[in-house]
Amino acid sequence: SISRTPFRIPDEEAGLTYTFFNPERNGWLSKEGGSHKSWKKRWFTLCNNCLYYFENEGDIKPKGTIPLENLKVQKYPKKANCFEIVADDAGGDDQKSVKAAKLNSKGQLVQGKHSSYKIQAANPEEMEEWMDCIRAAMMKDPVYELYRSRKENLGNVI
Repeated sequence: SISRTPFRIPDEEAGLTYTFFNPERNGWLSKEGGSHKSWKKRWFTLCNNCLYYFENEGDIKPKGTIPLENLKVQKYPKKANCFEIVADDAGGDDQKSVKAAKLNSKGQLVQGKHSSYKIQAANPEEMEEWMDCIRAAMMKDPVYELYRSRKENLGNVI
């Protein structure tokens, strides 16, 4: 019975698993590093108006998180099948940094230091599909989505 079941606070990993339960898109892409500029293959997950990347597909904790607010996605012409995510007001000499978070080598969450995120897909079609999905996620209003989902849940109760 419920009276004999001890109360437990869900652990952090269970919450993260729920966060990535129903992604808008996921798959392998290559990402340019921030300081070393080497390209590494990462598992990307797009959900909840954020782009997450992981070292491996089965990982629970992301290596990095890119909130997609006030950003834009565009083709990066210097590399095949490549696009970049930049601050919406980036350009000229006064480039803004992309607000993001990543895990450092000690496993601590730190602010990313990218003026843009350069990401490469396997082919042009995959690149266009990712860009379209990211643009669609950028256009969503998270406050409206929260309001809509709560309204739907209330409608199911009545």
